[in-house]
Amino acid sequence: MRQILSSLMIVMLLLATISCAGGNKAGTPVTPDPEMTLRASSHGSNSQTYLWGYYDIYFDPATRELEVVNNRTADFTLNIVPFLNHPTMNPFNGITFDNLIIHNEDPAFLGIDVDFEIYHPLPGLPQYNAYDVRGVVISNGANTLDYKGLRVAKHGTDAWMKNPDGYTRWFNPSEFTTTLIFGYAPGGYQNLAGNAKLNPYKYYGKGLGPDADLWSWLTTGPNNDGLFESGLGRTMQIEFPNPPHGLGLKFGYAVVVTWTEQGEIGPYYPVHCSESPAARITQTPNLWYNQTDGSGGKLILDIDLFGWDYQPETIKIESTVLNNIASFNFDTYAAPGGENYSTWHVEAPAGTFTSTNGHEAWIIAEYDE
Repeated sequence: MRQILSSLMIVMLLLATISCAGGNKAGTPVTPDPEMTLRASSHGSNSQTYLWGYYDIYFDPATRELEVVNNRTADFTLNIVPFLNHPTMNPFNGITFDNLIIHNEDPAFLGIDVDFEIYHPLPGLPQYNAYDVRGVVISNGANTLDYKGLRVAKHGTDAWMKNPDGYTRWFNPSEFTTTLIFGYAPGGYQNLAGNAKLNPYKYYGKGLGPDADLWSWLTTGPNNDGLFESGLGRTMQIEFPNPPHGLGLKFGYAVVVTWTEQGEIGPYYPVHCSESPAARITQTPNLWYNQTDGSGGKLILDIDLFGWDYQPETIKIESTVLNNIASFNFDTYAAPGGENYSTWHVEAPAGTFTSTNGHEAWIIAEYDE
């Protein structure tokens, strides 16, 4: 019998100017802000999810250089030697970076665009195929969710990825405190133990280009079952509060993989993480706010969740435009949307809010396991 695992969920972040506007009359729908962005994330408690590599990354604005320091050494074995940090034919660190672009047009922020390329330690051996590989940026979280007290990054205060494929809870330093493969190895260079429990990631898969959209790749083209191959790169756009003169920027980088040993003789089968790796979210303009009448309307979302195996039982929404966490069950609010995904339509009455922008919503999908 399957049972609900409270630690197994997917979280989608909608960070944007919520579709509200001062001066609109109560009840009048408002067009969404054209700069609105939708962000999706996932994490779970799958015993087949492992840490392949953990790195300290230091960016020096003065020299415009990145330095990558490997934090995982002999602790990582898992019956496969060498692993990501000690490949025999690939770069020693297991990752490389390229196409570094620096943005400093805004005096309050410093941004970097960089291609991180990940290498498989044993390419060409299908018994060691890896799936659902994610490169996770580890940093601090200045915000805390009501749902289970999860810490998340705050834009303008913490390191912020502008183009994440999702967010994950896997191998954040504050929760994964055991030793060896299942634990976090403190950094010997910067020793950044980021306290955010949900961190942004980029997904790596065969045929997934540096700037490709993950949802489209999973649902409209040959996704190769999420298979990872050596030498795949993805572009990250990371923004930091502008540091004081002479100080650099630091963050961690974890490589997370789903894997199981399959033996030397095939056939070999894909091994996937339990949670959904991608989501697509659309908001219908219905919220409103003005100084005379206050706030009202509904938060209306259409949510598509891609999952390799099965779909979530329940979706919960936490938002700055709601007074409480709203909950929706699959049987009432969802339907199959494709071979590997479900589509949800959810509506939650707005609570009391007093501004037209700076709002966010987290959509938390709880799975049976």
